[in-house]
Amino acid sequence: MSFLVPNGPELMVNPAKQSLIQGEVNIVRYLRRLLDPAAEAEDPITMATCDEVLDLVQLRVLDGNHKERDAALRTLNSRLGRNPWLVGDSPSTADITTWSAIKQCKLSADLSANVKKWFLSCENNPLFQTA
Repeated sequence: MSFLVPNGPELMVNPAKQSLIQGEVNIVRYLRRLLDPAAEAEDPITMATCDEVLDLVQLRVLDGNHKERDAALRTLNSRLGRNPWLVGDSPSTADITTWSAIKQCKLSADLSANVKKWFLSCENNPLFQTA
C-alpha cells in the first residue's frame, strides 16, 4: 500500500520539536546547507542562484499548471543557452532537482534544444545514473 503525501515527500528533522520539512526542493535545500554549512558565506551569489532555480522547479514545474511548466522550461532553456549546467560549471543540487522534476512530470519528450541537451548530459552523468 502506498500513501500519497499532498505536498510531496516529508522529512522529520526533530520529532521532539516537530520540525517537518515538506517537499523535495525544501529537503534538498536543507540537506545542502546541512552538508556544506560554509557554502552560503563563501559564495552567496551561487547559493542564491541555486535557490532561485529550486524555487522555479517547485513553483512552476512540480506545482505548476501546463502554462507555468512551459514558461519554466523556456526560462531553463534560456539559462542553459549560456551555461552547460544550471548553476556553475558542474552539476549542482539545482541540476539534480530539476532533472528529477522533469522525470516526475514526464516532460522529457517535449524539451527544447538546450534543455534536451542538458537533460541528456544528466542522463549520461554517473551522478544521475543511480537515481
